[in-house]
Formats: sequence, structure tokens, C-alpha cells
Amino acid sequence: MSNGFKALRHESGHSQLSEYDIDPTNTETIWNGDMVILTAGKIVQAATNEAHVGTFVGCMYVAADGSQQFSPYWNGVAGSTDVRGLVSDTSGTSYVVTDSSGTLTVGALCDLVDGGGEVASIGASTMTVGASTNGDFSVKSIVDAAANTVEIVIV
Repeated sequence: MSNGFKALRHESGHSQLSEYDIDPTNTETIWNGDMVILTAGKIVQAATNEAHVGTFVGCMYVAADGSQQFSPYWNGVAGSTDVRGLVSDTSGTSYVVTDSSGTLTVGALCDLVDGGGEVASIGASTMTVGASTNGDFSVKSIVDAAANTVEIVIV
């Protein structure tokens, strides 16, 4: 089972995390390893055929009781304020992810596939990549052929 997109390396040897706002009224969970997009200046979980910002790695927010919280995923619980997501968004970063089609080769284009769930016990994404119709990503290498794990870059 995939745990979503995991930042692997940057072509220059460095990468960074950037903070993006999350709408505190957004009750849709964003899991660690989900690709995210910007909607009205706030990040949300990506779907296929969308311009990806990067990979969600966690968030911080003020809970309804006033306590500062840090989490590997956004739980979508109402009443939180100052919700900020941390995103691996540096151009040139490659990611390790599962190839759900099992057919990708080096240089092939591939697309985001929503795994339709999550590993809730650890807050992890089940997003994968698969055969392309839009060419959102390019396969850079095969990480583990037996596990259908590939290294991809955003095109």
C-alpha cells in the first residue's frame, strides 16, 4: 500500500518546506503525502488534472481550546484557527510514490491517482501514480520494481 508522495531529493541538493494557509472551515482531510493545489489562495487535496503545488507533509494550527497543535495531517476539525500547512514545493524535487498501474518505465509520463482512502492510524496518503493521459509527472527512476515504486518529478 502506498503512503503517498514522499520527497526524495532535489536536483541541486537542497529543498525546503513552505507554509501555505488552509481554510479553517475546510473539513476535507489532507493526508501526509497528498499532492496539494491552491484554491482561492489556500491549499486543498489535489485531484487528477490539476496544477500541483507540492506534497503535504504536515500542519500547525490553534485548536478550539486555544492550544497550539502540530500534526502530520490536517484533520478538518471545525473550530481551529491559524491553520498553516507545510508543503514540499521546491521546483526540481523528486518524489517516491507507488505506480498503481505497474507498467511505468523510466522516462514515461504518469498521472496522479487518488487511492480512495488513507492509512488513518498514521495520517498517511494512499495517492499513487498511474499510466498517463495528461502527463502530470515524469518517471525518473524505478526505485523498487517488485513493489512498483518509482521516483517521479513534476512536469
